[in-house]
Amino acid sequence: MEANININWLCIHRPTSAGLSHAVFLNTGFTIDLAHKDLSLVLNAANACKVPMPVGAATLNSFSLARASDNGMLDFSCIADVMCELAQIQKPRVPSGWKPT
Repeated sequence: MEANININWLCIHRPTSAGLSHAVFLNTGFTIDLAHKDLSLVLNAANACKVPMPVGAATLNSFSLARASDNGMLDFSCIADVMCELAQIQKPRVPSGWKPT
């Protein structure tokens, strides 16, 4: 339960700087590496049963790109930032002063 609270806090309180702050994502609940491992296991099981999983395969590729960019140790919630960096587009951020209701 505590890990989920930390992940939600990270999603709300990410820095607004142009760069990815690794310090924010180091308090991980579930790393990119772990998500990649689990997705691999699911896709291998689906393959063995001859069940197509195109969205799962695309997701695994996204996590593979994140790992190749040395982001494997970061919390999986940073996948959006990693994809934005790869696409060279602005990262989404919570507006300054925003508070949850």
